[in-house]
Amino acid sequence: MVERLVIVNASDWKLYDDIRWHWFGDATVKVITDRRRKERRQRTDSHGPERRRSERRRHSITAALRTERWAEVMLPVTT
Repeated sequence: MVERLVIVNASDWKLYDDIRWHWFGDATVKVITDRRRKERRQRTDSHGPERRRSERRRHSITAALRTERWAEVMLPVTT
């Protein structure tokens, strides 16, 4: 049961270790590194219309990762 997801900039392993140590033992918090490399579906050639109807990402964390080096997302609790 994870309620909070803390995402740390992938290049900042010291901060990642510090945050994991701080939240160690709290089952409601999961700390991960940002795995995104670039925005998807960026092609220079045109192979037809975009099939995606809307953005799949529910939370915009890019700005927080750039300025704060980490972001927190609250997840819905599923029972």
